Amino acid sequence: MYKKIMVPLDGSELAECVLPHVEAFIKGFNLRDVILVRVVEPEGIPAYRVEGNILSQVILERESSRKSATEDYLAQIGKRLK
Repeated sequence: MYKKIMVPLDGSELAECVLPHVEAFIKGFNLRDVILVRVVEPEGIPAYRVEGNILSQVILERESSRKSATEDYLAQIGKRLK
C-alpha cells in the first residue's frame, strides 16, 4: 500500500514520540523509503547595515552550522530506525 512515508520532526521529544509508530509502519508495510524532514529557518537579516561583508559571512556561517546540526540530528534518528 505505502511505498514511502515522510516524517516531519522539530527536534523535540514530543515530535519523536511518533518514532515507534514509524517503526511499526516500516515493518508492517515493508517500507524501504522513510524521509525524515526538519526545517531549518533562514537566518534573519538585521534592519541595520554593517560595513563590508562581515555580516553576510556571519549569517552564512550560522545557517551552515544549523544545517549541519540538523543533518546530524536526522542521521541519528535514521540510525535509530534501522
